Amino acid sequence: MPKSVRKKIAGDITSIVIYGAGDLGSGVALACALKALPVSLVSKDPAKLSSSREWMSKFFDKGVEKGRFKRSEVFHIIGRICFAVGNEQLKRAGLVVECVEGDIEKRKHAVREIATNVPDDCILIAAAGEDPTRQLGEIFGVPDSFVFAKFFQPVPVNGLAEVAYTPETSKSTLESVMDFCMRIGKTPVLCKDKPGFVLERLKMPLILKAMKLCEEGNAPEDIDSSVELGLGHRRGPLKEADATGLDKVLELADRLFEHYEDAAYEPPRILRRFVEEGRLGEKTGRGFYRYLKRCSKKNTNSNIWRRENGKATGFR
Repeated sequence: MPKSVRKKIAGDITSIVIYGAGDLGSGVALACALKALPVSLVSKDPAKLSSSREWMSKFFDKGVEKGRFKRSEVFHIIGRICFAVGNEQLKRAGLVVECVEGDIEKRKHAVREIATNVPDDCILIAAAGEDPTRQLGEIFGVPDSFVFAKFFQPVPVNGLAEVAYTPETSKSTLESVMDFCMRIGKTPVLCKDKPGFVLERLKMPLILKAMKLCEEGNAPEDIDSSVELGLGHRRGPLKEADATGLDKVLELADRLFEHYEDAAYEPPRILRRFVEEGRLGEKTGRGFYRYLKRCSKKNTNSNIWRRENGKATGFR
């Protein structure tokens, strides 16, 4: 029997569950806690929850060091998050944010688990992935209570949320999701349920064109400086690509090119070569720039990187 059509209004959701405790899920859960919203972070893998706790601890250590938080308030913020293994928390959920990392089949399985356990009037936000696959809404069973959303890293501090609705999404669902985004400190931007949403479709051509300029012999630092100084961007496109991970950039570019058949999304040869060589950006220490490992005072093995003298030594 299909679930009943939901009739909630914006602002009445009190039980929030984040399903998936990877980087994205941990970030969304922490964004809720920072705005005094009780939230459950759910995973079937206890190790994922442990990693999430460790990440949050490091987030607050850095925040306290920079004066953004007082050590006394950190305990109360973390205390708003219920770290839970299994599906018990879903049974009382008014809103679930699906943040399962992995391919579409893994996400479909997660949505089936959610649909089986949540109340009839629960809203589901599919927040993982760049491709808004409507099949997820069909699996959920109540398409009018289903939307996509894109949260940007680092989620606790980035103020943007793209909300993609489908033709079946109800007005009340959309109002509730927009309200939820604002309650956790995000400015929600509405867009159609198309791959890449809005920002990635705008940003990707700039990143790929910057790479093609490198192929022509332009220096990465000069390209980035032109964009930063001329367009006022905080970070140039090649720095952005290195920070994102060149493997992820290639994966998204391939998907956009396949879907839209637009030459603006066609990955350049240099990107494929770098990925094949394992030059993935900051996380491997080399991409369009070379990065030196910077050890923290607390952990001499800390895997943190900085660009070497601000120069694009990795490209040369």
